[in-house]
Parts: sequence; structure tokens; C-alpha cells
Amino acid sequence: MTDLNGDIVYEIIEHIAQRDRQTILSNLSLVNRSFFHTTRPLLFADVKWPHRDKIDKTELAFFPERLWGYFKTFHFDWPARWPESHPPLWGTKDGDKYTPSHLDKLEAALPSMTDLHTFQVTCPFDPPASLFQVLRECTSIKDLRITDTPIWDALKEPDAPILFTAPRITFVPVGEGARVGEGPFDRKFHDSSYYMVEYRRKYWNLTQKRARLNYFPTGWSFLLRCRVETMTYLQLSGDYCSLDHFRNPRFSFPVLETLILTGPSPSVGPGSMMTLPAVISLMPKLRDLRLLIGKHSTPTQPPLSMVPGDPEAPLSVYGQLTSLAMSNAVQKTETVLRYANGLERLALSAIIHHPRVPIALKRNEIDKVLDEIWEGGGGKRLKQFRIMSEDDFDVALPIKLGEVCPMLEVVELERCGHLHGDEDAQLWDEYANAFAQYRHLKELRIGIRFPACEHDSEPQCNPCILDWRQRCAKHFAQRLPKLKRIGLEYRARTSSHRYEDRWMDFDIIRQADGSFKVVELPTTWYQFPEVWEYVPLEE
Repeated sequence: MTDLNGDIVYEIIEHIAQRDRQTILSNLSLVNRSFFHTTRPLLFADVKWPHRDKIDKTELAFFPERLWGYFKTFHFDWPARWPESHPPLWGTKDGDKYTPSHLDKLEAALPSMTDLHTFQVTCPFDPPASLFQVLRECTSIKDLRITDTPIWDALKEPDAPILFTAPRITFVPVGEGARVGEGPFDRKFHDSSYYMVEYRRKYWNLTQKRARLNYFPTGWSFLLRCRVETMTYLQLSGDYCSLDHFRNPRFSFPVLETLILTGPSPSVGPGSMMTLPAVISLMPKLRDLRLLIGKHSTPTQPPLSMVPGDPEAPLSVYGQLTSLAMSNAVQKTETVLRYANGLERLALSAIIHHPRVPIALKRNEIDKVLDEIWEGGGGKRLKQFRIMSEDDFDVALPIKLGEVCPMLEVVELERCGHLHGDEDAQLWDEYANAFAQYRHLKELRIGIRFPACEHDSEPQCNPCILDWRQRCAKHFAQRLPKLKRIGLEYRARTSSHRYEDRWMDFDIIRQADGSFKVVELPTTWYQFPEVWEYVPLEE
């Protein structure tokens, strides 16, 4: 096969399930030389180092130079347990300070990774300043992510002559894990051993202490080393930032389009008049604002308020937003919707720090949300609406939602802690009648009850779960001729004592003669901090 058509191979690979992708690509590369050369750029587009199994007695193996040009995403992910071993693995210890070995291999290779787009740092030690010096010189990097990593020593150096130029920056502290609703989540955050690792115990507590003592936030120390005037995307933890520091004259965000705040509420100095609307007024191009703040049992800061008491707060700036996501840990989420009247996408979630489970909005609070949207007149532009509820839904909700937001194309009504019940096809009819008034609806997810046949198990273990939801999906597909996808909620058992809410989605395939069929899709989830598009769940 000397004339292998690469375009055809790539088209086939696009349809491979993500969880099997690397294995299948590896097997294809062994077929012959043509397949080897065709699949190699895909095999090594997304890589991680170091590898636990790529070692010998004396050193950590690094990728051969001939592969460096293929790298597009590089995960520098150092195993958290290596510094705790006795003696420490692949490094040395002086007191409690761990110094990794062979990091020079990565530093030497980075300048030759000419197609590198994304670089992620996750390591159990304070990365040396030399690594950041090399990263600053890699202008091909457009997306820099520093997560679950202590950053102290590198921020003590004098102002760097060369700044990070990546337009996308993610900066999240050690041990920050958000639980969104009662849906799927990264399993590591629910494992007690994750929090017992030595460096997480040390640096998580240290970050909290610094926040309580009003130290200069670490996030701003890092941003001083970034070219923020060209930044378009910023994800920053509340542990790492203060509203007051947005006033720093050295900071200007003229092209920032997406701002995501996670973790606890950002700190505010004593007597400060800095407010969230004032921050947004410094970002004229901001369109996507996500306040994914989690409730904490021992908060170090007062809750973030969308509508502060200051009568001079520039609330009109909310009108520039087209996408807004908020957790119910944020105050006055309903009131702000009176001013955010240019929204096309809105998501209201329940978020808390692991391992606890969050409490979502009550039914009367959802009514207040819709009332404020109506008051501000923004419902006429809204196309996507996601909300989590602690209470059961009723038919009155989609009726009111359709009246307030007549242009909706995507609707997701999630019941946190989904329950079974006695609802039947008669109630399906009532819901279908309500959604029939939505003239533009393409995708619907709704957490309605189904008969108690599921016993909190997976569909493959109990066909009853699939049967009821498949029947319901067909009913909605028949009643709503423009609907392209329908999702129905169920409760899944993930271990002996753990449960989570999941969606069973169906594509609706319509034929020219008016007939249709519903096709079950793989399980999906919103991978934090994503709130607008879900992806396949890899377990």
C-alpha cells in the first residue's frame, strides 16, 4: 500500500471512540510503513512526560528528537508520589524541598517543539525558574495551563525581561477540585488519598493562610509576567486573585474575551470599593463570563456579588456579555439578569468543593430568574439555557421559559439528585405540548421522572432504564418535528455507596418521508470549566 490516502485515514480516525483512540492508532502504525508515517503525527500530537514505565536504572527516558516536531499538546505531569518515596524517586530532597532530576531534558527540548500549542504543568514541587524562562521563549505556545502546582520560587525573581505571550492562561492552585451538581466528575477528587499527598497538605493550607493574611495574591505575581494586553482567555482561581488588583495600572485587558473565576470568592481589601462590574468595565471585549465559584465550609472571603450595593457601580457593562455562567454561590444571580440583556447563552449551576455535594436552586428561585430575564428584556436573544434544580420540574416551568425566551435552541433542565417516580406517557404529552411552542428548539435535555425500575444501576445492567427513556425519546421526536437531539436523566450507581446523575442522549435521525429513528449516544459530561459543550465521558 504505497499510495495510502491520508485524508481517508484521518476521516476514519475521526469516528474512533476517544477512549480507544491511542490503542487503535498504535495498532494501525504497525500495519506497514505507510500507516506508520500517516498515524505518527496523530499518535504524538498529545503527549505526557514523565512516563512511569519509560525509565531505566539511571535516568528518565525522554522522547526522541525526531518526534518533537509532532507535539501540539504537552502535559508535564510529574507523579505526586515520587517525592514521598524513601528514598525519593527521580529527585533529591533537602528537608521537605524536592528537586527533580532530568528536568534539563525537557528544558533543552522545548525550543525545538515548533508546533507546540498547549503546555500544561501539573507537578508536586515548585518548578524551577529555569523552566519558566524557557517557556517564555517558546512563542508557539498559545495555551499555558498551570494546575495543582505550587508556584512560589519562580515568582520571587525580578521582573522578567521576556513575558509569557500565550493568549490563553489557566492558573489553578494546589488541591482545587469543583463538584458541579451531582453529575460525573474526575474521580481523583473523591479519593481521600488525593488530599493526603504531602505537597497538597502543605501548599493547600499555605494558600489558605496567605489568603486570610491578605498577602499579595499569587495570581497577580504570575500575571505580572504575562503579556495581558494580548490575552483573550483567562481562568483564575479566587485563591489567586483580588478584585482590587484589577486596578493595577500595569494591567490592561483590551482583547480579553473569556474570563473564568473558580475556587472561592476573590479577595477584597478592607474598605475596598472595587466591584465585579468595575472589573468588567476594564475588559471592553469580554463576551464570555463564567463565575464558577464553589461554596466552602469555611470561606475566607465574603460571597461575590453580581450587583453590589454601590449605586455608582456600572451595571450596564453586563449588557456587553453574550455568555454568562454562574454558580449559586454567587450573590444576586437573579438580579444581574435584568442588566445582562444581550445574552445568547446562560447557565446556572450548583458548585461546591469536593468531597461535598452542592445544593441547587429551588423552584421558586428559578421563577425569580425568569422574572428578572423578562424584566430586562434579554430573553428575546437567549438561544441556550442550562439550569440545575433541587426540586422536581413541572410542566409550568417549560411553559414560562418558552414565553420569556422564545428563541431558545438548546434547553437543559437538570434535576440534582434525580429520583424515580410514577410519571407516564400522559405527562410526556403535557411536556411535549409545552415544548411544541418553542419554534427554534433543536436540542432538549430534561430531568423528568420515570417508573422505579432502574434501582440506581447502569443501563447496560438494567435494560429497563433504556427502554423507558427510548420510548419517551420517540414520543418527543414525534411531537416535536424540528428536534434533533433529546436527553433524559437517570441515576447511576458508580460504586457501592456512590451515585451520580447522568444523561441518556438520543440523536433523532429524520428521513425525507417523515419517518425517524432515535439512536442512543455515548455517555457525556461537561469537563470543568466547560459549561457550553459536553464531551464523551471516558471511564
